[in-house]
Amino acid sequence: MYDEEGEEKKQDLVESDDYVRKPIKEVLTAEERKKKRNARKSKGGKDIGGSQRARVNVEELADEKFSSLLSRNEDDLLQFVAKVNRVYQDLLKRPAPFMTFVFCGMQSAGKSTIMERFLNSVLNIVQAGTGTRCPLDTTCIHDSTKVEPSCELWGEELQDTFHGKDLPVDEVFKRINAHTMMLGNEDRFSTKPICLVYRANNVQNMRFVDTPDLLRCQKELKLLKDRQNLSDPKNLRNVVNRMLFRIQEKIQSYLDGNLEVGQKFPDKLQTLHDELDEEEDSEWCDRELNIHTAKEDGWRDRMAKLEELPDQIQADQLFLGGKQYQRALEFFRVIMIDALPDPFELKDQVANVTGYLCGGLQHENWERAMVEITRVCLKDVSEPGMNFIVKHVGCIFRRLFMVALNDVRQGEEFSAEFQLIPTGLERFLVGEFDEMLWDLLVKASSELNSSMEPMYSTIDPNLLDYCKVSKQELENGEKEEKKTWFQSFKDVTQLVREKHKKHATEKKSFLPDQRTAMITEEETEMILERSFEYILAMSEFNLIVCKFQLNHHLYEGFKKSLRSTLMSRINEANWEELTQPNADVAHRIAEIEGQIKGLRDSLLDVQRMQRSL
Repeated sequence: MYDEEGEEKKQDLVESDDYVRKPIKEVLTAEERKKKRNARKSKGGKDIGGSQRARVNVEELADEKFSSLLSRNEDDLLQFVAKVNRVYQDLLKRPAPFMTFVFCGMQSAGKSTIMERFLNSVLNIVQAGTGTRCPLDTTCIHDSTKVEPSCELWGEELQDTFHGKDLPVDEVFKRINAHTMMLGNEDRFSTKPICLVYRANNVQNMRFVDTPDLLRCQKELKLLKDRQNLSDPKNLRNVVNRMLFRIQEKIQSYLDGNLEVGQKFPDKLQTLHDELDEEEDSEWCDRELNIHTAKEDGWRDRMAKLEELPDQIQADQLFLGGKQYQRALEFFRVIMIDALPDPFELKDQVANVTGYLCGGLQHENWERAMVEITRVCLKDVSEPGMNFIVKHVGCIFRRLFMVALNDVRQGEEFSAEFQLIPTGLERFLVGEFDEMLWDLLVKASSELNSSMEPMYSTIDPNLLDYCKVSKQELENGEKEEKKTWFQSFKDVTQLVREKHKKHATEKKSFLPDQRTAMITEEETEMILERSFEYILAMSEFNLIVCKFQLNHHLYEGFKKSLRSTLMSRINEANWEELTQPNADVAHRIAEIEGQIKGLRDSLLDVQRMQRSL
């Protein structure tokens, strides 16, 4: 209990700044607490304490300060919006929307992310690096009846199958993503927007335009200037020469053996059947290579009759480059042997080709018959066969150029530059390569036939057993003591010299001297058997010679022509006619430069306002 004087002293202390006491906690009944709780609910807020009230006051003061600053910069904000509108109207050639939020900024600044926060949905690509590759013009419509959002999608460059109404959000994302990936694969941006109407119960009526970044404009400007640079004949020729040099290096690596091309272009590897089908379907199949072209179909018919190919050819293996060439030679060897005609089918003609009074002698000439049989049988197979192998290899080489052309456009130092070469000029390069290669095929086939012609015009009786060192001869020539490799080599060469001397001095009986006055059936059989043995030996010998000829005139000739002939043909072209200046490029450059300036000015305004705030 306090007296009156004590109460007065207590009151003085309460009013004094030196005295602070805790407020006496108010004791409420349950009914009173219930009424107070209901009162707070009806006001929509909480009954906060003193410390909480102090914090709220500070936040209110900060909001007031921000509002004051924002109000003070209202003119700047309006000027910025007007400037953005001018960028869209005058430079981007698109209408300036009313009450529209335009997101512009640098790459990965979060433009798409902000838009999606307002929509509460993911509708565009959000990723590190360049995500947005074309404007996304989105109109949001508040629709309280929508339980789930629905969308309408269309666009000038958007595939017709991607257009639609009442689309779910996830389907819209897939379609926008697919369109963006298509632009990314083409390594380009588009100024033509995708238009989207988004209806939902959790959005306000507003419009967003999500734009590609400023770097997009800079990248497109660089590409346009590079393309404009190709309008100068001298610059264009330098770029083409650089590309051809890289193509030549690529093709050389394919022939030598290249691991990367198989990993990079697995679909470009071929089986033997793929090669044969491609050669037969090409326009070169019926193109006249020489006078033997008309007989090529007979060779192809023989190939078609083969039931299966030997395993050693590896016909089902996928090859590219040098291995394709090697397999083509082995395939040619197998077909040549298999296609050899049967001399016994000429039995009725043997007597007729022995003639009479050849050299003034009054008896039949059996050797003449054998020469004719050999010549006809081998020429009938060899000449169209050599035409075929030349065209087969030519188609392999022809395809390598297209593979290398695609190769240098991907992942190379100058790939972006090579991709700018006009389509018309590319067709010119392919045409020049084709003509160079066809000229090589014609020359190689001529050299090949000329080198093989002597094998048919005469026959050599010694061919059947010449230079054959039997195992028995080697065993007889070896001494019992152990010998080095060089000593054994000397023994072999000595045996070959002795054998050559024997062939030159010994008497031979190629065909028997004792003959009837008129050739009999038994004697005809004898000539045919001897002819068959000789044809087999000559075929084996010819295949060895033919391989050397193909390696020299076709394989090595191709590499030489690729290095020199093709480059000469390209450099001697009329580059003034090949260069086609594009006025649209200059116009687009001016347009992009205006866009960049407008976007940069807008970003500077944003930065200036941020500093002011």
